[in-house]
Order: sequence, then C-alpha cells, then structure tokens
Amino acid sequence: MRQVLLQAAITMALMASSVAAQPPAPDKRPEIPKSIANVTSAHFRHGPLFQRAKTAFEAAKQGGEAAFASFLVKKARLELSTYASPQPAKHEPINTKFISALVDSCDGPLSYDEGANWVELNWVCRVDADAPIAQHYAFRESPEIVMLIDFEGNQIKRIDAMEPLTIPGVRRLAMNAYVVAHSKD
Repeated sequence: MRQVLLQAAITMALMASSVAAQPPAPDKRPEIPKSIANVTSAHFRHGPLFQRAKTAFEAAKQGGEAAFASFLVKKARLELSTYASPQPAKHEPINTKFISALVDSCDGPLSYDEGANWVELNWVCRVDADAPIAQHYAFRESPEIVMLIDFEGNQIKRIDAMEPLTIPGVRRLAMNAYVVAHSKD
C-alpha cells in the first residue's frame, strides 16, 4: 500500500509527458541529482543496471560487507555527501550499515534514469529522529537520497549519494512525502 501511494505521486509526474522511454545513452549521465518528482517517460527506467544495483543493496542488507563487496570493483568509491549551507560540504564513505538503514527507513530504490554504464535512483525516506537512517544522515530540505551509480562492466565502480540539490524551477518532494505515502498503512 505504501509503495502504491508513492508510486501514484511519481505517476502524476510521468503523465506530464507522452514521449516513449528512450534507450539508454552513455553520454547523458546527469551531473546534478534530481528528485524523483522530475522523472518523465523520456527517462530510461528499470533497466539492467538498476536491477543490478537493487540486488547489490539487498545483498548488503542480508549478507553484510562481504556480500556487498562482491558487487563492487576493487577500490570502488562510495560516498555520501551533505551540502548544508552555510557549512562546508561533508563527504563520508557509504557502508553496509548505511545501506541497511536506508532499506529499513526508505521506499526504494526508485528508478530515475539509466545509461549504458550508469544509473540514477532515488530513495524516499522517513525524516524523523527515530528512523534508522537518522543515525547516518540529517535531511535538510528533501526526504530523498539520490544515488548516481557508475558501473564498470557488471560491477559498481562509484556511488555518489546525496539529497537533491536546491535548483530554481526543479521540483522536489515535500519533507512529509514518506509519511503521506504511508498514512493509510
């Protein structure tokens, strides 16, 4: 039920465009992460890299560090960033404790877009202090974590995770999006 309500909000964003989904393109990797509220049917969604990332997160939750490491290249860069103006940006490594808290506290992963060697996905999270994710991340302006994931072959090479940045004219979910989606549970 909770996924249904969140999916309904996403579907409304999709209705704005009638363009058929495009095949993945290797050169259109976004540099700026955006909220799931901006997804359109022009985005390539639920592709093989999204499925691979989803499986990696499930392995991290169920099997721990060793299981997750099997999805990574050697020396993969996994980074969670916080941009909280006026303070300087903070960058921390992503580990299985963070991923487990993400899975336990958020709806997702939600497919946003995918290219030949990258995927962008989103998580819509509880933002209250009691949520497991609160031990790892303090949400400031959005209930989302956006991940830009680069692949080398079938292995994860890099994960950049953060809240969607504030960009004029770009939509974001309200801070209570998770609560609203789960209000009928």
